[in-house]
Amino acid sequence: MKRYTDRGLENQQWLFQEVLRENRKQISKWGIQRRTAFEWLVYAAEELGETAEAISEYEYREGTKEEIVNEAIQLATLALKIAEMFKAEI
Repeated sequence: MKRYTDRGLENQQWLFQEVLRENRKQISKWGIQRRTAFEWLVYAAEELGETAEAISEYEYREGTKEEIVNEAIQLATLALKIAEMFKAEI
């Protein structure tokens, strides 16, 4: 399998634009949500699983890099939302 190198978030402007776009998409679809910490954890686990599935599909079938990126952005968006929610409580 190919190895991938950490790029140190060198393309952070694009990454954060994608996270903000995904955030707007999620709010449009689901509205502003109020969930327990465990519910947020379950949602994050689901997104991690979908990212794992996209990587597996890419490595072993006909999956695409674009699908990996899409799933990773969804996971990152949710992870940042969780961080933001808990930071507000500090």
